Amino acid sequence: MRGAPVVTAVAMAVLFVALGSATADAQQQRRTRIELTPFIGVGLDSELKDADTGEPVRIDEAAVYGLSLGLRMDQQRWLEVFASFQQTSVSEGSLFESPEQIDLEIATLQAGGSYLFLHGPVQPFVVGTLGMTRFSPKMDGLSATTRFSGSLGGGVKLFVFRNVGLRIEGRGKGVLLTSDTGVLCSGGCFARTDSKVLVQMEALASVTVAL
Repeated sequence: MRGAPVVTAVAMAVLFVALGSATADAQQQRRTRIELTPFIGVGLDSELKDADTGEPVRIDEAAVYGLSLGLRMDQQRWLEVFASFQQTSVSEGSLFESPEQIDLEIATLQAGGSYLFLHGPVQPFVVGTLGMTRFSPKMDGLSATTRFSGSLGGGVKLFVFRNVGLRIEGRGKGVLLTSDTGVLCSGGCFARTDSKVLVQMEALASVTVAL
């Protein structure tokens, strides 16, 4: 069995390389303290009902972009600061009746945390954040208004390289409304609603840089 020592040597070499790679990945994860994640995605349509007219009030689907900063607490838990911006429009009335429409900017700043289920190249996670969302309507007589908001989501990180990876996630954002301010009531009023929460869904994709 002249080949047996060779096979054994090769097997030991492969095992050594595999263990070395796993150790290097673990050491890299321990060294990583910060993740910087610029993202882009889409904010899906949201709809409420006008309390006075009964007509639908829609915030239209539009691109959303921003930045997430992650600070590692331990191997599974991360603190996260999340900032996003969206330029969209809001309309009232039936789609078949040329609804009234105005441009709207939505800016969100939240902080919270995420939890990783696995380590290695593929890292599924859940995330939750709380903060504020600011609505800035582009219409004379209306001024910007800021409301408390929170979001929940989940996704996966795919580390193609040791310090650079892809992050894909979905988030559901809830913004608290009050009956006296309605949807866009500050200095004037575009629409009022009896709803207490505006829900927006977002699909995001990004590049994550681990530092």
